[in-house]
Amino acid sequence: MTTIALKKLDGKQEKLQEVDELLGKIVRIEEAGSLVRVGEVEEVMPSGDLMWIKASGCETRALFGRALGQLVYPLNDPNGMA
Repeated sequence: MTTIALKKLDGKQEKLQEVDELLGKIVRIEEAGSLVRVGEVEEVMPSGDLMWIKASGCETRALFGRALGQLVYPLNDPNGMA
């Protein structure tokens, strides 16, 4: 099992999280400081560097992650605000 470090949205802490713990969770994806997508993690690569975000509404299933230069923030609020 792989452990990855994810910054909390407040930027003050890093949280170590098992890759499997992200499955089914809502995450916020940012690239170069801008919001790219908020969505549910459908699959995570064993390395933790890439993850599939589930299709939702008009947004298709898509691949995101550190390997693409993006930051992933696990969210407590399903509306993507915190």
